[in-house]
Amino acid sequence: MPKPDFHVKGESGFTLTEVLVSVALILLIALTFSPFFLFVLETSEKNRIRAVATSLANEVIEELRTMPFDEIGLEEGSPGGALAMEEERTVDGRKYKVKTIINWLELDDSGYPSWDYKGIKVIVSPKGLFASKGTTVIAETAVSRDYALPPLKGANIRIYAYRGWLEEGRRLPVRNLRISAIKNKKRVSAWTNALGKALFLELDEGTYTVEPVLDSVTPSMIMMPGTSFFKVAVAEGSITEDIIIELEIPCSLKVKFTDPEGNALPVSGKVTLCMPFMDENGEALYKEKKITGSSSVSFTDLWPVGDGFGGAYYLTLTGEALSYDMSIDDNKPLRANGSPWDGTFEAPGTSLSVTLALNVNDED
Repeated sequence: MPKPDFHVKGESGFTLTEVLVSVALILLIALTFSPFFLFVLETSEKNRIRAVATSLANEVIEELRTMPFDEIGLEEGSPGGALAMEEERTVDGRKYKVKTIINWLELDDSGYPSWDYKGIKVIVSPKGLFASKGTTVIAETAVSRDYALPPLKGANIRIYAYRGWLEEGRRLPVRNLRISAIKNKKRVSAWTNALGKALFLELDEGTYTVEPVLDSVTPSMIMMPGTSFFKVAVAEGSITEDIIIELEIPCSLKVKFTDPEGNALPVSGKVTLCMPFMDENGEALYKEKKITGSSSVSFTDLWPVGDGFGGAYYLTLTGEALSYDMSIDDNKPLRANGSPWDGTFEAPGTSLSVTLALNVNDED
């Protein structure tokens, strides 16, 4: 009886080498195109998220437009009302942050605000995966009051918020800055518009403390040194009180101490950064740091001075075996490029590091 033949004639298999090469090619193709597929997936999801955010923003706008004019306002806002500034809504399992800003609108520069319009801005920001900056949606509209209604009453405060640093000789407005007016611990808020202007209307008579909420804008700002708030007395029917607030993105300064050979030099004493500003009493302003055995010192929240704003800072040091006064000493702190520091900054938000070489034999 013949033995069975299990070989299949005319067919051949893959060798281990061929299999490994095939797998490697598949992996190479997958790795090559996977970023593209991820990009397509991410773009598609972002577009969907943005579409939902747009729909939510329009939905909130329509809800507000159907409300009576007098009820359109925020808790602790001007105009006031019962609406919350921030809320969270969920669509298809994803959470969206909805921020609503309502302001009085001034439609001309005649000096007397129009009390018949309110501006509404709705900002919808998704949360979670793919919730990048590009998916935030902003919708704006205005609502008008029925002219048949009697005139509104109350006092007025108008705020102008500008950046202190001039750009090509022009003052730039600070947009979306929250301003608070406080009376008897009761706070009301308004937000600056594209012109840097905010209005407080329908206020009760009395004296208000007016101050900006510095971290309500990004990046955070500081007020011009010597100012922190304003006191304003208002009365019903009085002329609108105008306040100008100047703000800027702060700079920072780090001073490194070395010996003449460039070695780090531990210093103990008082380091003073004298500022080109005075307080309300005419006293010069300064920042002071006491250090012990430190080879550096840092100052933050500095108002930028330079080409866009006049003035200059200068350093003084009073130590156990050292003294220094930048205003009279020819030995100036050096920038990273070796040029002497003249007490100014190149632009708002600059973080500057300088090196000051000191002779340990210097005495008062």
